[in-house]
Amino acid sequence: MTRHYGMDWLRIGAFALLILYHIAMVFVPWNFHVKSTHVEDWVRLPMLATNAWRLTLLFVVSGYASRALLRRSSGPVRFFATRCYRLLVPLAFGILVIVPRNPGSNSSPGMAMRAATGPSGRTTPSASPRSTGCGCPPGTTSGSSSISLSTRRS
Repeated sequence: MTRHYGMDWLRIGAFALLILYHIAMVFVPWNFHVKSTHVEDWVRLPMLATNAWRLTLLFVVSGYASRALLRRSSGPVRFFATRCYRLLVPLAFGILVIVPRNPGSNSSPGMAMRAATGPSGRTTPSASPRSTGCGCPPGTTSGSSSISLSTRRS
């Protein structure tokens, strides 16, 4: 399989978009780990415009690269073992060393988000009406492909 330089540039663009998107999350009123006191309204429009397709783009690029790596590897078992090592070791390091623990509780930060949104994923009355727990705009979920600007209260 020959190298496809267009896919290389698409991957560069997808990851640049990913970095810019997460930087912009600091300046919108949606739920995110780090927030600025300076909310910029103009940042919402480009973020909403990319919400429907940015993750799909990353998965398409990843699938193409994985197929190319699988063809070059010595077999599916070796490919799977290599991928697990390259992905799970940094993940374990990040969970154990980098992710901060909440000193006042025995649960992880993710548990607090699930408790605030309730079992159905909808925001409970005690939670902020803008918080969906996934870092998405109000009215959407992390798996949602449509964009809604209204917050549904249960």
